[in-house]
Amino acid sequence: MKSFNATIHFVNVTKENIAKKIDDKATCEIIEKLTVNNRHIFKTHQGVDIMQTINQYISDNNIDVVAVVKQHRNFIENIFHDSFSTKITTHSNIPILILMDS
Repeated sequence: MKSFNATIHFVNVTKENIAKKIDDKATCEIIEKLTVNNRHIFKTHQGVDIMQTINQYISDNNIDVVAVVKQHRNFIENIFHDSFSTKITTHSNIPILILMDS
């Protein structure tokens, strides 16, 4: 990342105006690896419409690429879950990198 002079933005969108602590151990380990010796920003934004909030953040901050972690769900969970990673691939004007959760 240094050779590109990049800054990693970690953005969490919540419906409430509170910052949530990341409690998933695997996610914390990935974040630690990505942020060592790299510029990074952690932001929590309040918004009812996640897509609109993320797209506004992308626009306001001149973001070039978005990475999304696609969570593994079983068949029943997929029926009732509205996938953000699927939505963003069809509603984004910039490249999307989808990472699979193990």
